[in-house]
Amino acid sequence: MLFFLLFVGSLPSSGDAFTNFLLGPLHFSHDAYAYIGAAGIVFSGFGIALYKLFLRETNLWLLFAVAILSLAVVQLLQLVSCVLPLDSRVAGGSE
Repeated sequence: MLFFLLFVGSLPSSGDAFTNFLLGPLHFSHDAYAYIGAAGIVFSGFGIALYKLFLRETNLWLLFAVAILSLAVVQLLQLVSCVLPLDSRVAGGSE
């Protein structure tokens, strides 16, 4: 398990491209980008505390499976919002 985590952590990611996208076309300020990073660190701390308090006795494979499925569902919500319009006026309703 530890080898898997070290292997995945050592692989290249799209972090640099995401940073350039935030600071370039989206025109985020450097302060806003720092706040996003700080929020990520704070919520990582909450996750560590949650694990230590409530999930320490949980089977790790079950925990990983639930985390992966949850993230997949959350990421699929982007597709649902593209297919199903949120505004009734876009869906063809006329006023």
